[in-house]
Amino acid sequence: MAGDAVTRVSLNELRVRYTRALQGIGLPAGTAADAAAIAQWHDIVGLDGARRLLDALPRLGETATAPPALSRQPDGWRLDAAGASLFALGGVLVDTLEMAASAGVPAVILAEARDVAVLGGCADLAAARGLAADLRCADAAGTLTAASDGARVWWALRRGPADPDVPANSVVARTARPAAEPGADAGPCRRDPGTIARHRAAALDRGVPVADAEWRRIVALAELCLVEDRETGIGRS
Repeated sequence: MAGDAVTRVSLNELRVRYTRALQGIGLPAGTAADAAAIAQWHDIVGLDGARRLLDALPRLGETATAPPALSRQPDGWRLDAAGASLFALGGVLVDTLEMAASAGVPAVILAEARDVAVLGGCADLAAARGLAADLRCADAAGTLTAASDGARVWWALRRGPADPDVPANSVVARTARPAAEPGADAGPCRRDPGTIARHRAAALDRGVPVADAEWRRIVALAELCLVEDRETGIGRS
């Protein structure tokens, strides 16, 4: 975002506009709210939530209404995302992790997913429910880890070869508190609970910076939903 004109947006407006924009392209209300929360978390901690969300819109507009197929594997449960975005499936993944934890199942693999790098926001969804979780994915940049101890969140990117235990286009999620502080060796590519708390306090005080061009696109999409509300008296849900 360096060099770009930015708009500072309050956390409340950011969440409302994201949710409305996602409903405007046809996502159900609950799915839109979870996806908005995931994007907002990345904005708060300086990880380009708006850009990530806009990049994912073509996939989100084609999100299937049926939940991903669940199968039981020897080492845990598997969800087949069938190419859907983690923005749309973050809430489903956390729901499944909660069920797995209650059943004593140690892991859930979300396979064949897109936009897996937004797993930090999924860890935040888990923390909001008091759920401990350790989530990992791999991409060209390296291995991403996001974890919740049931209250706090960690995020880290380890650059270099991807973790061989993490399949491509997948999220490996474990239903356990992190054994050690995640990402302690990740250097600047890391967000620990203290850093996240400082980012959140700054966002509450001054709003979140979003590139002007990106914010205009979000506002325009949100208006699609608002126009439908005014014309029909109901929203898309």
